[in-house]
Amino acid sequence: MAPGFSDTLGTLAAAIASNTAIVNAYLQQNGYAEPSFSVDTLAVFPSEAPAAVHLARSNLVAAARDMSFLAAWPREAVRDVAFTAVSDRVHQNALMTDSIRRSIPTCHR
Repeated sequence: MAPGFSDTLGTLAAAIASNTAIVNAYLQQNGYAEPSFSVDTLAVFPSEAPAAVHLARSNLVAAARDMSFLAAWPREAVRDVAFTAVSDRVHQNALMTDSIRRSIPTCHR
């Protein structure tokens, strides 16, 4: 699923639901448990899954990422990505010393 300018929380929720159904159906039919935060959960997605299931999983990940971004509202999400997603100290130093930091909006309208 390629992100689009017309994506909304509703369209992304529908994409998440339909792609989750495809992935879960494959997992159930092949004796796999759904992924969870349990210590005994499957560590990686089954590589032998058909291409259509891999595509659904990829679309699920993309829609969930976009949903997270929209749920935080774009300006806040950009700020959060800029300040919290980069954990590598080298990148953090580059952000703080370059003009990138001054380009990130910090006030709300």
